[in-house]
Amino acid sequence: MAVGAEALGFDRVWVYDHLFNPVELSAATRRTRDSYYNTAEMPYYDALTTLAVVAGATSTIGIGTRVLLPVLRPPAVLAKQVGTLAVLAGDGRLVLGVGAGWLLEEYDAVGIDPAERFARLDEYIEVLRRALAGGIVSHDGRFYRQPPAGFQPVPSVPVPIVLGGNGPVTMRRVARWADGWAMPPVGAGPGAAGELRALLDRLGAACEAEGRDPASVRLVACADLADPTGHYQLLADHGIDDVDVILTERHELEDGVLAGFVERVVEAMR
Repeated sequence: MAVGAEALGFDRVWVYDHLFNPVELSAATRRTRDSYYNTAEMPYYDALTTLAVVAGATSTIGIGTRVLLPVLRPPAVLAKQVGTLAVLAGDGRLVLGVGAGWLLEEYDAVGIDPAERFARLDEYIEVLRRALAGGIVSHDGRFYRQPPAGFQPVPSVPVPIVLGGNGPVTMRRVARWADGWAMPPVGAGPGAAGELRALLDRLGAACEAEGRDPASVRLVACADLADPTGHYQLLADHGIDDVDVILTERHELEDGVLAGFVERVVEAMR
């Protein structure tokens, strides 16, 4: 799929991140989300391993996570993985989308209090960015400690970090430290323009509170492969930088489906 997408001129391959698919959602998770598309029997490939294979099978197409759950991994481990992937893939190919997650069972499985995941994420990104910037890094914080160490190889071009989520706390974090925002879905239809405008207004308010120009925030939206061309045009008209084209049905993996999308949507918008 990635090789075919590169040949068709797509900009990036995005993958999601979970450690596992639980047999049943816990009561705590159900208070956040009462259903989950995946079942325990479905395969769910590790995000960074998958992107490493994609990068090796292609040459120019970008790769990205939308979104990775960093707090499930020690910062030193992720810094090594991301630095290695970014360097071997080639400068500028990797975008790192991150989030705090909602599947609380994953945090229980790795021994982390789910209530701490947002506060941990703030400190985590600080450590990760410093490690990926090169040099000798040390850290002694509330959640993480790192003795002085170098994390080479690191990319010569900084890896953009986009933050996913939609709550007020997330919006403040986007404005405060993220390079971009992995936006929640906006369904195609008559209410799409208003919903999209409301999201962008919330971003603008958060950026104003933090003293940041909202135009500096990279906007990553998502849309279904079957959405009409007009919906993609709406996203473009509102300044969206990237659109993750989501494939959810098995037939969408067949040869020719992506080519049909390019002919139907992309060519119409050129």
